[in-house]
Amino acid sequence: TSHTLIAKPGTGYIFSGWAGSVVASTPTLTFTLQGAVVLQANFIPNPFPAVKGVYNGLFFETGGVTQQSSGAFKITTTSLGTFTGLLRMGAATYSLNGKFDAVGRASVTIARSGLNPLTVQLQLDLANGTDQITGTVSDGTWTAVLSGDRTVFNGSTRIAPQAGRYTMTIAGDDNSASEPAGDGYAAVTVSAAGAVKVSGVLADGTKFSQSTAVSKNGRWPLY
Repeated sequence: TSHTLIAKPGTGYIFSGWAGSVVASTPTLTFTLQGAVVLQANFIPNPFPAVKGVYNGLFFETGGVTQQSSGAFKITTTSLGTFTGLLRMGAATYSLNGKFDAVGRASVTIARSGLNPLTVQLQLDLANGTDQITGTVSDGTWTAVLSGDRTVFNGSTRIAPQAGRYTMTIAGDDNSASEPAGDGYAAVTVSAAGAVKVSGVLADGTKFSQSTAVSKNGRWPLY
């Protein structure tokens, strides 16, 4: 049954019409109702301020990357455990939002016109200091593994050690039926704040560009 509880430590309170008393002792608040019914609430520190921020990453099937079951994401979390984000698959972009539970779990369902909905399961690391979000993305037929890193550099108090300009090659494979034989290339810049900008050309002449961020471990998602 749903009831309304109004309480202040050291005062009386009202619980579905019953009067009682409140005893506050860190980290426990105990409510004693008439009729010898006792409710106890345990307080835990808010874990979300330490891990709030922007997370960038990829998702794909570990058994083989395919276009229809892979993509990129960007999620922004708050100090209250809520989040908003974007999920990109091919030319389509989907928005997602929700709230993590006390252990950092969240589930989001994304409706898609003419296609099966996507179920996104997220796990925010609250305890190990990895600055990562992991999880899965599934349409009910395939399931892709999701992984992303938090942006931790700010360009002032935390400088990205990878800051600089780079030239990247995308090597082809003469013996592959699914990969190009020719090489691609790109120019990459990383700012002091860890912002990554890449612009290049694939082996078939297709131009591409992307903006993202580098993680504290030096990883950045390219999709």
